[in-house]
Amino acid sequence: MKKKLCALLALLLAFSACFGVSALAEESEDEQRHIIDEAGILTEEQIRGLEDMAARYSEAAQIGIYVITEYDYTQNCPGWVTDAAFLWYEGYSLGYGPDRDGIILFLSMKERDYALICCGDRASSCLGDEELDQIEAAFLDKFRDDDWEGGMADYIHKTAEVLEVTEDVAAVGAYPTVEPAMTGMAVFPLLILLALMFLL
Repeated sequence: MKKKLCALLALLLAFSACFGVSALAEESEDEQRHIIDEAGILTEEQIRGLEDMAARYSEAAQIGIYVITEYDYTQNCPGWVTDAAFLWYEGYSLGYGPDRDGIILFLSMKERDYALICCGDRASSCLGDEELDQIEAAFLDKFRDDDWEGGMADYIHKTAEVLEVTEDVAAVGAYPTVEPAMTGMAVFPLLILLALMFLL
């Protein structure tokens, strides 16, 4: 009897471990990208540098700072370029917190058109028309010279400046990291495991 119970315990332990790994894998797959270069105007190294910068500032501010490039937005959205920006924001489920706060710089390369929009109540209250004008002025000059990486970096830095997120704050994060809670599927086998241990 004890041998059977031990075997069952080992099986349940393995079962629990599998679900734990599965939950962690699911968590990592859901991590947001802040730089999405569908138009292919950046190198991999440039994307990594901009991604790191945007992610640090976004985490510190709890307002997402995003860039999305597309070759021709009219292929996916017949409306205005701002409509396409909202469509991509929703499509990628971007934003921080329950209201999915964030700012997105959307570029359509064929028309050399762009949109700069905010989503979420908190982001919209922090980044009004005056602030968006300041951010826009920070990147337009470099974009006119086709310096896409430089313009995006200026956009990220200026947004962080307007949100009053400093380099020091971004380095450590303004908010503590919250460990993900265990899913019900992962907890259930552990409860059975504990019950069987008492039977032994």
